[in-house]
Amino acid sequence: ERFNGCGSFRTVAFDHRGYGRSPFSPDFGVERSAADLRALIERLDARDVCLVGYSMGGSVLFSYLEQFGTDRVAKVVFVDTCPKLLNDDAWRLGYCQGRYFADDYDRDMQILLDDPALFKTTFFARCEVASNPDDPPTWPEPFDRDAWLAKAVEITGVRESLAKRVFF
Repeated sequence: ERFNGCGSFRTVAFDHRGYGRSPFSPDFGVERSAADLRALIERLDARDVCLVGYSMGGSVLFSYLEQFGTDRVAKVVFVDTCPKLLNDDAWRLGYCQGRYFADDYDRDMQILLDDPALFKTTFFARCEVASNPDDPPTWPEPFDRDAWLAKAVEITGVRESLAKRVFF
């Protein structure tokens, strides 16, 4: 998508696979988005590019630089992004205020592949409450779709009928 009003700069934004107007693809992820970004830059024959990555987009830029280096890139801007998403014993500054670990990621990726709508509902609800360290929510285990939907509704305050229309 092109934006006007940016002076002499040509500004281009793209939808990552499975986001915006792009359809869901099982071939998704940060590394794939970085490769898609490279293909776009090459397709546009762009040079001296200033890349701006917001949130997950910053992770895409880290991956881009790792895979392709700085060829064609003049500047890189990271906005509200973390250099390491998953938390572990040595790093507690990652996603969800330090409460998102490799096991959470593995479970979420399986939910995303099996039921993308449920992923959107529960993932954002869990992250919304992660900023309250005094009262972290407990999610039903083992995984149960209806129980997780009910927990997301409880946390976000969205009525279940509305949640099903919005997310499912």
